[in-house]
Amino acid sequence: MASSSETMKDVEKQWSNICLDEEEEFVTELEEDASDEVEYDDRWCLIGKLLSGKISDYQVFQNIIADLWKPGKGMYVKILEQNRFLFQFYHEIDIDRVITGSPWTYDRKQLLIERLRPGDNPRTKPIHHLDLWVQIHNLQPGFKTDNVVRQAAKYMGSFLETDPNNFKGVWREYLRVRVRMNTDLPLKRRMKFRRVGGETFYANFKYERVPTFCFICGIMGHSERLCKKLYELPADRIDKPYSIEMKAPSRRQNFLVASPWLRSAKQHVQSGDVDGEGSDRGAGVSPQSKEAFNSVSNHGKSVYSDHNMPANHLHNNRDADITIVNGVNGDKGPSIVINDNDSTFMSDDELTILDLKRKRTERDSITNSSVTDTVDMEQINVIYTG
Repeated sequence: MASSSETMKDVEKQWSNICLDEEEEFVTELEEDASDEVEYDDRWCLIGKLLSGKISDYQVFQNIIADLWKPGKGMYVKILEQNRFLFQFYHEIDIDRVITGSPWTYDRKQLLIERLRPGDNPRTKPIHHLDLWVQIHNLQPGFKTDNVVRQAAKYMGSFLETDPNNFKGVWREYLRVRVRMNTDLPLKRRMKFRRVGGETFYANFKYERVPTFCFICGIMGHSERLCKKLYELPADRIDKPYSIEMKAPSRRQNFLVASPWLRSAKQHVQSGDVDGEGSDRGAGVSPQSKEAFNSVSNHGKSVYSDHNMPANHLHNNRDADITIVNGVNGDKGPSIVINDNDSTFMSDDELTILDLKRKRTERDSITNSSVTDTVDMEQINVIYTG
């Protein structure tokens, strides 16, 4: 029985070899004739993938991307693989708007895109570039030139363009340049410059809208918690040369300088000037501040409190701390004290401050009704402390 089974295996092996030989020997030879070949319009095509993660719902993905890009002539999306997509546009303006508007994110995941060139295979074309605006800080006088900006861009990746406002105005804290980065390589932290016959210095880089990157290896797409070097080196030998300082803060910030006549809450309480001579119930907020506050009052959130509630402290994740206290400035109602570290406050969104300081006596003269438990919006006092 053993010999018969071995004989069958030998026969099967020989038969398979015969089939393979036939495949190698059979050749179809044709002349090139492109007249009947179907031409695909790949003039305005992008291929893309997520830098990390994957798409959970393709239908939702293509609708969100279309709403985000808003192509005037429309677009078509085709999924090639689990994390590879083809985006076809129908006009140069639409595809150029998407390319110049990068980087793009979907569901807080970075979307990498590459333009498809004639003859490229969308399934095999590498996708590992990301266009970012980079800020160049700490350039010394004599080095704030267009040539230096271009050299720095080439050091980080491929130069794309410079900010047209780089050399306008009296003084700029940093210069901006748009760079095409290779996501397979570490980010550059700084660049070394040397004066001819002089000393050296470093110019530091800050990346705008940069995705998650590793503080250990500096590569985008993962954090240090998932870095491969954790498995290659002992924990005591792991170094983190990269930091959050390489991430540029948001440039969309609104600054409002506090009035010099505004007293802090601490000074206000220590002075003991409560509804006395020279103290007005409307002195806590300057007219300029009220005008600025009212201009954005339709876009913010209202603050409500209870007369009997204890002092509450609300932490703002920006630069200000908000405290709700009772009895400040002699008022029976609660007051909002905003403590700011540098006499300025900033917000990525429009900040709403309530219009207030209407005298309570005016309200009492209109009605004799008792004060309700809900705090009237016009009775809340706002005090900024520097």
